[in-house]
Amino acid sequence: MNGLSSLKSLRVLMLGKNRIRQISSLDNLVKLDVLDLHGNQIQTVENLNHLSELRVLNLAGNQIEHVRNLAGMDTLAELNLRRNIIISIQEVDLLTSLQRLFLSFNNISRWQDVECLGDAGALCEISLDGNPISSDVCYKQIVLRSMPQLRQLDMKRISEDERRMTAVLIKKEEDRKREVHKQVIAKEKKRLAINNAARKWESEHGGHPLAPRWREEQKLHLHEDRGIFSQVTPSSGDSTPLTGRSENTDKSAWLSAGNISNRSVNNHTNRLPNITSLDMSETYLAEIDGENLQLFGPGALDSLDKNWGTQASNTVTTITVQFINFDDLCNYLVKIRNKFANAQNLVLKEVNLHSLQQLNALSHLKRLESLAVECGPGNPVTQFSLWKSFVIFRLSHLSLGKLNGEEVSAADVVNAEKVFGSLSLVTTSQLSQFRLVALLGDARQKQLNVTKEAKRKTGEQESRLAAVESVGRSGLQYVPQKQMELKTMEKKWRADVARDQVFRLKKDVGVIASKQSMLTKLWPEIFVDLVKEAVLDMFNTEDYIKREVKAFELLL
Repeated sequence: MNGLSSLKSLRVLMLGKNRIRQISSLDNLVKLDVLDLHGNQIQTVENLNHLSELRVLNLAGNQIEHVRNLAGMDTLAELNLRRNIIISIQEVDLLTSLQRLFLSFNNISRWQDVECLGDAGALCEISLDGNPISSDVCYKQIVLRSMPQLRQLDMKRISEDERRMTAVLIKKEEDRKREVHKQVIAKEKKRLAINNAARKWESEHGGHPLAPRWREEQKLHLHEDRGIFSQVTPSSGDSTPLTGRSENTDKSAWLSAGNISNRSVNNHTNRLPNITSLDMSETYLAEIDGENLQLFGPGALDSLDKNWGTQASNTVTTITVQFINFDDLCNYLVKIRNKFANAQNLVLKEVNLHSLQQLNALSHLKRLESLAVECGPGNPVTQFSLWKSFVIFRLSHLSLGKLNGEEVSAADVVNAEKVFGSLSLVTTSQLSQFRLVALLGDARQKQLNVTKEAKRKTGEQESRLAAVESVGRSGLQYVPQKQMELKTMEKKWRADVARDQVFRLKKDVGVIASKQSMLTKLWPEIFVDLVKEAVLDMFNTEDYIKREVKAFELLL
């Protein structure tokens, strides 16, 4: 492009269908109004920033891949970039007078690559047909959401019905994303609560590291949540997102997800379980995940005192406990049994089960069919070789079906009875007669209840209900150390109160006896004085009557 420098007043320059490779030699053509360079071999938009009076620029049919360097053409009203190989556009928002932009038949596949179009306020006509982005089902909604001022899209006028339909679809999309956003935030809060409970557990129990599998699961959930969160952006009225991105970045992220947003959001919404967070703080979590009640951290036990609703309680069939001392859990087993009547499976993860005696407390759960105790430093009792046999023996009246994922067979029950059967005899021999009578009474009452319930049940459930805890086994109880200390303190307090009461009674009896002895000695003299006084008063009857009448009148 040589020989043009002297044409300073040139208004129209038509150089279409040549073999021009580079835009040059236009430095002096500041008066250009129309520049046509279509059908050439130009690869870069350059050397046009000084053309402040240019209105029409035609670069169709070239080999341009990235559009940039557009600043300075303040009066440009029409830009034709059809039939190039464009994949990204920049600085279109700097063309303040641009009204028509033609980008048909290029390689634009993501709205993020052309997001500057959304800031071109004067743009009223645009064509993107023939690009990969136009094949997306939400293509029109994406464009109209970003550029509501458009009057024509792909050479077709935009009707009011299309605008209204787009507005409705956009609102539904935003509502759906807002809901997913809330669920993602709730999931993040849940993860933080569980992590804090885990750290607190580690600090209180000698810093035993948690199982690597659990940590890997937490990392996986975190990556999944952050992945979907990058596609879900709340509106400006929503709460602050977890990642520190600007509002514009959030907007472009929503738009850039054009061809995958619907599928990803819908899939994630369907993938999220039916989770009801019933109580949560920074260090504990209690929630119902489908049919699973999950308790993390000691504070979660206090939430069992709250009203969860009959429907929610009846849906629970599995209870998972983690980062809670088993001794603390023992105080709530009866509440769990009464509140969650359909709970049949118990999963104990890190709960500090350290002795066989603690396993006696599980007998409070009358409908337990499956028990899982995580093996590892979080439950030292699992290092004992006979802990499973003891569980089968102690809970034999519950007809336990599975223990740590393995079926409990009749042979297992027989072997457990052989190993620990004598323990029942030892228990009954060591119990007091009063305690034995109480246990026998409880056994009879349970048998009556089972018989009544068995009349309403049939099949396998009936046979399961028929099992009643023997007196020997029922004597195997576990009282947590704190509760034992409280009972000891209460017993001591009662003894002190009784001792003080007896001492006061003894003192009062001594005082009363002393007074009675003194009265016995003085009573003859007192009696004589009383008789003398009465005789002297009544010696003169008339005076006595007058005195009494006068005293009576004074009383009136």
